[in-house]
This record gives sequence, C-alpha cells and structure tokens, in this order.
Amino acid sequence: MGAHGGDRDLPATRISVAERARRNPGDFPAQLAMGQQLLRDGRPADAVAYLERAQALFPEYTEDDGPHRLLARIARERGDLRRAERELTAMTAINERTYEARIELADVRLALGDTAGAARALESATYVDPTDLALHDRLAALARALGDPRTEARERRAIVALDPADPADAYYRLARAELAAGNPDAARRAVLRALELAPAFDAALDLLLELRGEKRE
Repeated sequence: MGAHGGDRDLPATRISVAERARRNPGDFPAQLAMGQQLLRDGRPADAVAYLERAQALFPEYTEDDGPHRLLARIARERGDLRRAERELTAMTAINERTYEARIELADVRLALGDTAGAARALESATYVDPTDLALHDRLAALARALGDPRTEARERRAIVALDPADPADAYYRLARAELAAGNPDAARRAVLRALELAPAFDAALDLLLELRGEKRE
C-alpha cells in the first residue's frame, strides 16, 4: 500500500507513479506528478504532502503546474487566504513570465483587504501582457480607489490605445483621470476627442464646460 493508503484507489496505469513517489521521497518529478494526479482525482488533502515535498526539493520551480500555484489553489479552496497569498507571492517573485498567478494574487489580496497589494500584482501583470484591456481597466479602478490619479491616468491612456468597445467613454474617463492628476490640457484634449466621437455625450459636455470654467444652462 502506498502513501495515504492510496495505491489500491488508483487505476493500474497510475500505480507506477504512486509506487515511484512512495519509494523515492527525494524524487522531485515523482512527488510533483503524484500531487498533480491526486488533485485531478479530486483528492486535494492527499495531494498536499506530495506537493509540499516537491516544493521543498525544488523551491525554484514556479511553472503554472508547480507546487506553489497548486498549493495556493488548495489553500484558497480551504479559505486559507494567507497561505495562498504567500505561495503566489513566492511564485511571482521568481517567475517573471507567469500571468494568471498574478491575477490570482490580486484576487487573494483584495479578499484580504490589501487593495494596494492587489494593485501592485495587477501592475506587474501588465508587464507580462500589456494588451489586456480589461486588466488596465481593473488597475485604473483600483488606482482611483487608492487616490492615485497618476496611475489611473496612465492606465486610461493604455485603454484608449487598445481600441476599446466604447472609445468615447474611454476618452471621457481618461479626461477625468488627467484632470484629477493635474493635467488640464491633457484632460481637455481627451474630452474633446470624446465629443468628436459622441457629440451628445452629456457628461463629456459638462466636463468640457468645467474645464473652461463655465456651466451649462
């Protein structure tokens, strides 16, 4: 019988993996493969020991199928957000290419009430994939919540460059962010662009009048 009494529960094609993992606790690929298989079988509690052993053997392995992300997934399912945050932070600190883990890290930090930390995770994700419009929009919203108009304006500029579905609204939001960031000339250019695209855009008209020091009758 293998670790956790699991060999009898495994199909014949998987017994060799289980046996290799049981016989060779220092075999990183075997420990990781067994942890992955147990997760696929819906046995996360049994997977943890194998994944932790694999992580101890090769802590620098930070691919998406590795121990850090899988342990973070199990921790989130258990409601252990602190551990999930630690695993994803360690993973993203080493692996500069991982994108989804950065999004997951932002979600976990938001759930923990760490809005600034979530914004940092999203910002790092923009370096991995600068073409994700929804990501820039989410980061802009967090920047606004944090009272960081310069970051919001930067993200709004990225959005208008990425062909948004509603360009008039995107330019209007950029104008508001530029004004909040202390850039009235840039705000004026953005709101005029919004009005070129949508001449009857009431909010944009009001903003233009505000920039001119006027009010609509």
